[in-house]
Amino acid sequence: GGGTSEGGGGSNVTNTLNLSPRAGNSPCCSNCSSRKSSFCDIGDLKFALLYLRETLSIKLTLLKARNVGGALKSGSRQLNCFCRIYLVPGKLQRQESSVAENGSQDPVWHESFCFYGLSDEALKECKLRIRVYNKCSGLKRNEFLGQANIKLDGVSNNFPLKQWTELTPKSMLDDLGSLHLLLVLTKDNKLAISDLRVKDLPKPGTLRTASEVFISIRVKKDLSSPAIYNHTQPAARTSEVLFEETFTYDFHSCHLGDADIEVSLHEKSRFFHPTAAVIGQVRLGCAATECSENDHWQATLKARGKSHSAWHCLMEPDE
Repeated sequence: GGGTSEGGGGSNVTNTLNLSPRAGNSPCCSNCSSRKSSFCDIGDLKFALLYLRETLSIKLTLLKARNVGGALKSGSRQLNCFCRIYLVPGKLQRQESSVAENGSQDPVWHESFCFYGLSDEALKECKLRIRVYNKCSGLKRNEFLGQANIKLDGVSNNFPLKQWTELTPKSMLDDLGSLHLLLVLTKDNKLAISDLRVKDLPKPGTLRTASEVFISIRVKKDLSSPAIYNHTQPAARTSEVLFEETFTYDFHSCHLGDADIEVSLHEKSRFFHPTAAVIGQVRLGCAATECSENDHWQATLKARGKSHSAWHCLMEPDE
């Protein structure tokens, strides 16, 4: 059957897995090497920026990039580069470019994006973040290639700024926060997900009022099954949030190797919906890409009837 939820916390913890990539400064896996503080050249990005005081808006023109991914991507057959762009803090007014057609380490876009409500106070506080990704096919997460953080406090009114800027890796300060999960898989293939907690979320900025958050869970039992959706009740966005609900899914007659479980943290809008603004997500099962996700899922499968808890870094969603 589908997923069911109930109030209250989960089972007593018997195995607490030390899987969080936030511990220390180490990356959580080879896919997360971009989290290292020291890193080779991973490319440059050229853009143009114009501030229009009469409309309190910024116009960004995304021009091109060169040597995206650096030596790690040298000789790659195909890179499907695109950008996600938003204001920080808070990941506001998120927009996305098209996929560059030339499929190389030197993508060209020539696309413009506008960001509104930028008073003098907001310009001092906010930055534009441009993240470059390689668009991946199938269930794989899009691959992070580099980012640029553009300060806005020095932008002159009606005077265009055009420049190259260095792409940099993610840093611990860029993290979207952490998500805690407790998993129990019974011998008759019923999976319980509980003790849902989040912490270290990005701080709201000038352009955002205090908000509520909620967690959604999307479960596909195998590649051909329809997705099952559940969500928690909303809670105030604070430094650490606990959702006291348990969700249970029956995987009877299903091959758990094909399971795909996506746990996403959302900002609450007027309606609950899986596509509401996503802060970050964790994926378990066949679509997991991070070591913490894979290790947590494998430990749960191998030791049935026991509780397995772990903290995971929230990852940029595939929107």
